[in-house]
Amino acid sequence: MASTWAGLDVEQFRVAAADWLARHSAGAPGDYGAIVPEAQLGPARAWQRSLARAGLVGLHWPPAWGGQGLTPGHTAAWLEECARAGVPPFLNMVGLVLTAEALLAYGTDDQRATHLPALRTGERLWCQLFSEPDAGSDLAAVRTRARRSGDGWVLEGEKVWTSNGHVADWGICLARTDPVGRAHAGLSFFLVDMRAPGVEVRPIRQITGAAEFDQVAFGAVHLPAAGLLGEEGAGWRVAMSTLTHERTHIGASAVRLRLRADGMAADLATATVGPVGADRAAGQWAASRALAALGAQQERLGPAAASLMKLGVARQTVAASRAAADRSAAALLDGPAAAELLGAVAGEIAGGTTQVQKTIIGERLLGLPREPAPAGR
Repeated sequence: MASTWAGLDVEQFRVAAADWLARHSAGAPGDYGAIVPEAQLGPARAWQRSLARAGLVGLHWPPAWGGQGLTPGHTAAWLEECARAGVPPFLNMVGLVLTAEALLAYGTDDQRATHLPALRTGERLWCQLFSEPDAGSDLAAVRTRARRSGDGWVLEGEKVWTSNGHVADWGICLARTDPVGRAHAGLSFFLVDMRAPGVEVRPIRQITGAAEFDQVAFGAVHLPAAGLLGEEGAGWRVAMSTLTHERTHIGASAVRLRLRADGMAADLATATVGPVGADRAAGQWAASRALAALGAQQERLGPAAASLMKLGVARQTVAASRAAADRSAAALLDGPAAAELLGAVAGEIAGGTTQVQKTIIGERLLGLPREPAPAGR
């Protein structure tokens, strides 16, 4: 399918992608964001297969690995057009963004050949095994151990807040391979078969009543040599590169917020929201435009701009959900709006907490002194 999109610049591709979506998205699931809900796994995998057939998976991947050899700008345009069409741009972010980018940057040809084809077609669902009960977003405090055993590794420890862990086929995992090395120096990056003996997944019931997250325990899980991605001890570098890709895909969330803000602004014309609702709608409209303008400055501002986008999108998602739930007492107490509000606050934790983003912005963008390290670290 390379000839379908080859030779198109970003704006030409955007127009062609919007046309393709208009003609093919009728049977697609609704845009669920970064993490596919378990109930939509079947339709989402079918949608992923159709995207793969059309050459719309891995637009900037090398053709040797099933991509189109285009640019990250083409991929960004695809994400934005999917947000406008209200459909998911891929099966899930952990697989098609985090894992795929890590494989392309650090994987061997054998690792790419093993995993990238199944990623393209949605055959394998991936989860992220980074956060831990005693570490949270502080990845330098990871305690999960991977020790040498023959030509492979033995993995032991616990991870938490693992989205879709109970339905995932594989996971990307950060583990400590050097117990003596301080902070991030002794970490390595692994590919883990979630069906391997010794992997125990325990769903976590959320305030919404759903169980989208899991706690994962590794009890002497054997990993083959090919389970190590990148060099031993280079896990921090691989993980930071991976998370940068995650945060730079936040632009599609800004498009969703802008569309939602436009809808709220349209409500003003019907005079159904009252003065408080009007004020909130105007605030959301202005904030959505500011986020769009910020997104256009990401290349100039560098990686810290992704943290600005993450912070802004998380805050505005909560604000938009609160505004929707506040329409009436019934909406606030029960129903989709109330469930969305309860779930929206997770956006200030997932992908790096609000506090972590503020630290990155302060140190890397504003040049403030480094955050003091906790005692004993």
